[in-house]
Amino acid sequence: MIDEIVNAVQPAIEKNKNTLRVHLADEVGVMRADVTKVRQILFNLLSNACKFTDHGIITVDVDQRREQGEDWIRLQVADTGIGISAKQKENLFQEFAQADTSIARKYGGTGLGLAICHRFVELMKGRIGVESQPGQGLHLYSTSSRSSKN
Repeated sequence: MIDEIVNAVQPAIEKNKNTLRVHLADEVGVMRADVTKVRQILFNLLSNACKFTDHGIITVDVDQRREQGEDWIRLQVADTGIGISAKQKENLFQEFAQADTSIARKYGGTGLGLAICHRFVELMKGRIGVESQPGQGLHLYSTSSRSSKN
């Protein structure tokens, strides 16, 4: 699935002359989740990273974590793009919300991609979050899928 999404976003990666790095942990286990939702989440996260990063690095990390007695698959997408401020983070997962009007004019988009990710992660009883500062890129992470080593 990761390879499928990476191939789908390859033209967007190349458009802004970005480099993509994918790290898939050896012992991830088997994901028990709605694969269509997981694909859409990863596609949206990567598409945003591609749009807001120019001549930079986009990283996808997939690993397994144990939290509160359960194993979870964690998907992370990080970039070296424009980043966002603490104030902009407040509305990041809201429908039709964009960081500000100047970003909306320059980069386009509807402001739905991350809202969809947020909703899908909630439906699968997971979590999604972001770490960022202006000019230092964005790090989005989601623990959205229970896993099993069986």
